[in-house]
Amino acid sequence: MKRIVQQDYLNNHFRLDHAPVGKAGRVVHVTPDSADLLVKARVMGLREGRYVQVLARNGRITLIQVGGLRMALSCDLAERVELQ
Repeated sequence: MKRIVQQDYLNNHFRLDHAPVGKAGRVVHVTPDSADLLVKARVMGLREGRYVQVLARNGRITLIQVGGLRMALSCDLAERVELQ
């Protein structure tokens, strides 16, 4: 089954889990399902205004680069990060 990519074409916003490999964008919003997940995202550098690039995907894991750091994100966190 093909996943439908939903984008806000007016604002050109897209979710990190929908970004293709090589795509970069600025974090505009992080929508956590808990306070712990928000703290984890911010400690990892995923906060509004930071630039993120998708380096690779492997199953439910997305490898990203934030600044000079590379890190692996679960799909649960990647789907909560909105980029522009």
